[in-house]
This record gives sequence, structure tokens and C-alpha cells, in this order.
Amino acid sequence: MSRVAWVVTVAALLAPSVALADPPFSMRMRPDPALMDPRVTDFGSPTVREPVPEGVAHAAVSNIIYLNRCTGGCRITKSGFPSNSVNNNTYIGGDIPIGSQFMISEFAFPQAVWDEFVQCMREVYAPYNVVITTDDPSPTPHHEAVVAGNTQEWGLPDGVLGQGEGGGNQCTPRDNAISINIANDHTGFAGLTVADNLCWTVAQETAHTWGLDHAFDCTDSMTYIPTCGRKYFRNLDLPCGENVERPCNCGGNTQNSHAKILGVFGAGTGPQLVPTLTIDAPQDGAAFPAGASIFATANSKRGLNHIEVLVNGWKWVDRPATTNSTYQIALPAEVPDGVMDLMVRACDDIGVCAEDMITVTRGAACTTADTCALGQRCDGGRCLWDAPTLEVGATCEFPQACLSLTCEDVNGGLICTEECQGGPNDRCPTGFECGAAVGEPGLCVPEGGSEETGCCSVNGGGGRAVAFQLGLGAVVGLIAVRRRRRKKA
Repeated sequence: MSRVAWVVTVAALLAPSVALADPPFSMRMRPDPALMDPRVTDFGSPTVREPVPEGVAHAAVSNIIYLNRCTGGCRITKSGFPSNSVNNNTYIGGDIPIGSQFMISEFAFPQAVWDEFVQCMREVYAPYNVVITTDDPSPTPHHEAVVAGNTQEWGLPDGVLGQGEGGGNQCTPRDNAISINIANDHTGFAGLTVADNLCWTVAQETAHTWGLDHAFDCTDSMTYIPTCGRKYFRNLDLPCGENVERPCNCGGNTQNSHAKILGVFGAGTGPQLVPTLTIDAPQDGAAFPAGASIFATANSKRGLNHIEVLVNGWKWVDRPATTNSTYQIALPAEVPDGVMDLMVRACDDIGVCAEDMITVTRGAACTTADTCALGQRCDGGRCLWDAPTLEVGATCEFPQACLSLTCEDVNGGLICTEECQGGPNDRCPTGFECGAAVGEPGLCVPEGGSEETGCCSVNGGGGRAVAFQLGLGAVVGLIAVRRRRRKKA
């Protein structure tokens, strides 16, 4: 199978047969790693977003994906627009006359490869309310992923591995579509097994049917970049593109493939890929000397996103974690001594976490709140904060009392507030406005009070107060770092 550096355009190739239809969204060729510019594999750290489903302004589509291995061969009919998976009619494919029938040879690899591929597809789509089946559900509406044949049988050029349908203008989910996945031309590639390589192709081509564009990031199923191992639909704001970044076809400069699919189907309820985590040291019940570190081993098939440490129910550490590894984690010096219930969590990019917990003692167990941090109480030798109860606008002394976990000096007094972006849609609660210019970050303040609001600082006074400013070498995630909100355990 020939290799080219990147994608070729399909519209020109297919114009004679689909002139009145939306063109196929993808005709994917795989790059040879030797031809790749190494710069395209260095993407920094994309931003994880809360997976808020996008508004669904389209008719519901079937959540069934039928993986068709064409046992004994498949008879496909080349049709005009649109395709119909129930009747095995498709408008995509190569230069085959409309109305003609052609045969696709069956999946050519051993049963073990098929089983591995099917399991991969179920894991990739597990976060969504999607049914992966290997039995033809016709006449029930469904998406059909044909996983068989070679490029000659599909009438496509050598090197093509798959082709998918876009929706209306390539952005709207489409029902009863067919995706072409040229299984018999696949090989193991760039560290992927044949099954994982197939899984990458089929996940991408099916997802074009839900309106997804290509992603310029090697970890996402919508990428063309072969490195980084098995791909998943990532809860990351990623640039679109094939060999270079470009504006996304459906608007904007980034795409969150996880959020888009979640917006079409909703969340899955079946088995999920769950990370594993074990605290290696210290041992449960041990003394925990000042300055000692926690060692924890975390693994995830999907990959990790961050690791957290909670002490007596409060998240003191939240740091990036991308590889399956043993992590050394130091607690901030501001954590008060005493009995500590240490919980370590390892989470992936969609918020699925594993956790382990031990109890240790550092220094002497507290007997009163005098040795605890501001606002904490002593209970059973442990320094801990009660659950927050104060709404935005309430007077506060420390951030942990606020439901927003933000206590700031606003016009000369400490109140509970929250982060915002200057209007017109600042999302502050009724009676509050964002004390910042349009488009700039700020804090919610009482309406009419923004003119006097400048840079705010939280209460750091008192011998028992938590330090609210950290040096550059401090462990990330200390709860009192100013203007961080998502710190709830």
C-alpha cells in the first residue's frame, strides 16, 4: 500500500458521481513516519474543558453503529444522494457509475484481530449513548461501517484507508449513513496493531457522520497524525487540520470532539475505561515526616490528564499527569500537621477517576483549632474545613466557606465571589456584574460597584492563615492560589 505525506482532496475526485450531493468529508491516507515533520507532533498542553453538550438543533439520529465485516462478501449499490444503510446503498466511494452494484470482499484478518478491533470500538465509544453491534439491525435505522475490502473494489486510489459522509454542510449529524473503512489494506502502523489502526479509521469515519472535522492533535480519533498510540475522542479544545492547523469547517478555530459527540447522543451508561491507582508510599497508618512525598502509581488505557491529592476531604494538589507512571507528590507546606486521610485521585480527560486512600500522621495530632489553618476545626486529631455554605455576595473570611471557593476583597470588604468575563454575557448571578472590561477576566461584584473594583486579594492575615501566594517552585493546585475556582473535591 502506498504512503503519502498527508491527505488529498476528495471533492474533485468524486465530482462526476456526486455533483448534486454533499462531498464525502474524508478520504484518509496515512503518512509515512519517515516523511513527517517532527514539529507536527509537538502540540503543548491543550485545555481540558468541562464536557458541556453542544446545542442539538437537528433531528435525532440513530445511536446504532453496525460494524459489517462482509462475511462471504457484500453487494453494495452505488446510489445518488443520500446513502441508505438499510439497503446498502451509498453515494460515496470511487468512480463507480450510479445504479451499478459491486462486490466488497470480506474482512481478511483472523478472528482475533476482529475481536480486538470490536473491543477497541466499544471502548472508544463507551463515553456515549452509542450501541456497537456486529449484527445487521435492518430495517431499524443505523449507521453502517463497512469494514472490509480493498481500494480497487471501492474504486478508490491506492493508499486510501477510509471515507466518511459529512452531514448537511458537513456539520449536521446524518442518519442511516454509511462509512467506508478499507480493512484489507490496513497494517500495523506507527506502533499500532492492525486492530488499533482499524479502530482509528472506523472511529474517525463514523464520527464525520455526526458532524466532526479533523483534529490537529495526535491523541484524538479525528487526527491524521499516526503517533501517540490509540486514539480517543478527546475532551480538549483542539485545533482543526490535517498537516497544518486551519479554521474548523463548522466554525471557530478549535473543536472538542468529545463534547460534540456527547451533544449528539448523550452520556453512555455501560462499562467505561477506568484508570487504576495505588499509593505506594507512605504506608497506611505510618508516620509521615514533614517534607516527605507521596508516591503513587497511576495507569489508564485512555491516558491520564491530572492527578489530585485530598487531605481530610480538601483538594490541596491538582497537577497535570499525562503518562502511565509512578508520581512523586509533595504536599504544600501550608497543610497543617495532624492526622491526615490522604486520598490520591488519577483522572482522564473526561473526568473518569481512580482513587486510593490511606491515613497517616504528620507531627502531632491536633487537639484544638489553634494549630489548624484559618477556618478549620479540629476533629479526631484532623484539621478540616466544613462543607462550604455561603453564596456569592455573602461576607466571608476564607475561600473554603464559599460555594464558589473564592473570597475576595471587593470595595473594602471580603465577600464570596466568582470568576467571570466582562460582559455583555458575564454569567454572574442576578444582582451582580463582572468587574472587568468586555472580554477581560474579572470577578463578580454587586451591580454598580465595578468602577471601584481593581485587583483583589484574599485575606492572608493571621498566624493560622493559609499562604495565598506561592513561589514558582511550589506544588501546583494549592487551594488558596488566587482566582482558581474548580477546586471542589
